Amino acid sequence: MIKRILLSTVFTLTAGLASAQTTSSFFTNDHIGDGHDRWRSGGYTIIYSFEPSAEWDASIDIRLRSEILSPWGSTEQATDTDRPYAGMLGAGLFLNDYWGKVDYNLGAEVLFTGDMTGVQRFQDVFHETFGFESHEPQAGHVKLENDATGMLSAELARKYALGDFGAIRPFMTGKIGYETFMRAGVDVMIGNYGLADRYARDPISGFIQPSSAQRTEAMQGVSLLTGYDYTYVAQDYLITDGGSVTPKEGRTRSRLGIQAGWGPASVFYGVTRLSEEFEGQVEGQTLGTISVEFTF
Repeated sequence: MIKRILLSTVFTLTAGLASAQTTSSFFTNDHIGDGHDRWRSGGYTIIYSFEPSAEWDASIDIRLRSEILSPWGSTEQATDTDRPYAGMLGAGLFLNDYWGKVDYNLGAEVLFTGDMTGVQRFQDVFHETFGFESHEPQAGHVKLENDATGMLSAELARKYALGDFGAIRPFMTGKIGYETFMRAGVDVMIGNYGLADRYARDPISGFIQPSSAQRTEAMQGVSLLTGYDYTYVAQDYLITDGGSVTPKEGRTRSRLGIQAGWGPASVFYGVTRLSEEFEGQVEGQTLGTISVEFTF
């Protein structure tokens, strides 16, 4: 039911448009990072960006995403000190424009959690099919119930060109809702990746992809991406709802990735190191992110 609602939303929003100007995608998984299946276990984000008219410089981003947040299920992390299990589906709408030399992104997202999303069942089938080890919720682990929530977000960024070498792009993000926080960070792009005017960001790993008219050129050749951000968290519903675990107020993300494009083919792989997100978490984790595209 929820999946049908999200698909209907995208169809309605894009009806009458010739096509999405750009499409960015991010597949994130703990297993292809540090080899485990826990906490920020996996997610998929797809972002359609388009300009409503030739006279309007701003673009609209439609973001669809799913994510699995899971307790570890290991003797190293005690059950009563682990985060709740959450299967999530989200749909968001964002405005991406300029204010002087500052690129800003304003928007909102609706998020669905619980068994009604079908995310846990998908995870079970995926692991059974490919023979991956799985740490599903066990006795004593908390699961988020069926619910609908949301958030409002704003991001400000400014890109500084490093000659023909690349670009550096500091940013600040604020978010109110199922997660409420302030974040400050920087992205560094070496190679063609720095040619784009706008970027779409994966909310899990923090990696960005070009989302403006220069995307095709920016994705060609080999580019190196790195970045870092610090987040001050005021509230995290995904950790506190139904459980007794306390979110960490200060969190960091460090990331490094490589983009390679030849003609219609484009491949990206990166890793993100996440610091601990809740009190009692025994260690941080490393996520892997993949994006593969073929344009004809």
